[in-house]
Amino acid sequence: MTPVHVIRTFSALSEDGLVFRDRHHVSIPNLEALATEGEFDDCYLTDNVRPLFDE
Repeated sequence: MTPVHVIRTFSALSEDGLVFRDRHHVSIPNLEALATEGEFDDCYLTDNVRPLFDE
């Protein structure tokens, strides 16, 4: 993925309210919504990341 694709992807996700960028920080207000939008399969999660979905 080129930097232009990354910027466009973040812009689209931001417009949908799924991620917010502020300089070097990215906020994800609703991890479940982002996972659904990205058709994320949680079988790839490691045990140290899985609790983030339980919050």
